[in-house]
Amino acid sequence: MAAHRLQRYAIFLSGYSFTIQFIKGVDNGNADALSRLPLISYLDICEEIKRDLVLKEVFFKVFTGKWPDNIKNISDELKPYYYRKNELAIEQGCLMWGHRLVIPTKFRKELLQELHSTHLGIVKMKSLARSYVWCPKIDDDIEKITKECEKCLANSDSPPRSILHSWPWPEGPA
Repeated sequence: MAAHRLQRYAIFLSGYSFTIQFIKGVDNGNADALSRLPLISYLDICEEIKRDLVLKEVFFKVFTGKWPDNIKNISDELKPYYYRKNELAIEQGCLMWGHRLVIPTKFRKELLQELHSTHLGIVKMKSLARSYVWCPKIDDDIEKITKECEKCLANSDSPPRSILHSWPWPEGPA
């Protein structure tokens, strides 16, 4: 860490009276459990793609290259994938949209929680998600989460927009 940052921490903490105690990892179960929380692996996502009913069908269509000629023959769940059919690919058993991993329904909530955990705000969360993953309506989900979070709103660059209203017309010259 930079010396200035340590100095800031020291100044901040000097306002408190505290005692530092060592706690064995065995006795500190809460912190230990969080540090050992398993992350979702690439293989977990690949396996779930094969279990997810919609993605299973998309996977098959991408693999065989047999998409219906007309969008009217596509179900609503498949339409977001149909629009991207030429950009979808299978790499190492996983469904990809360009260089981004397609996330199954089961892992979407967990993905959003992970993206939201640092309270970066709408723009940075979308940017981070767009760099690595894709699923239908992910932008809408990110907007919904951040608009409901006080910490994200506090970290946002601009204040929330106020409702536009018209001024009353004057009855005559003042």
